[in-house]
Amino acid sequence: MRLVAGGNVKAIMAEEALVDLTETAGSAARSRKWRESLAWVLAEAPVTKRQQADIFLYTTAAFARTAGYGRAVVRIARRALVEGQPGLPACLFFPAFHLLPSRVLTRLARAVPASNRSQLW
Repeated sequence: MRLVAGGNVKAIMAEEALVDLTETAGSAARSRKWRESLAWVLAEAPVTKRQQADIFLYTTAAFARTAGYGRAVVRIARRALVEGQPGLPACLFFPAFHLLPSRVLTRLARAVPASNRSQLW
């Protein structure tokens, strides 16, 4: 992100996933991903308030939910709404993602071909 913000590098989106990462329920990486995401956005990310709020609602809160930190999800959402200006897609995605059971989300994710998943988010 810093390279792109500097204007010397152009970022492009790959047509399909280049890596498929699977983590187990007890994975240590799961419990710290939401904290790392939060810290990165607050300290280093060259983003607007809108982008910051969207990242919180799409990514940071999703990491916290996946790791089982329900209270953190609520705090992250509150921060996004109070301090940021989230867009309508993020505001619609957040409750759907956090209210649907994990098994339903898993089925939905598997139903979408990998090449189209990036277009959903």
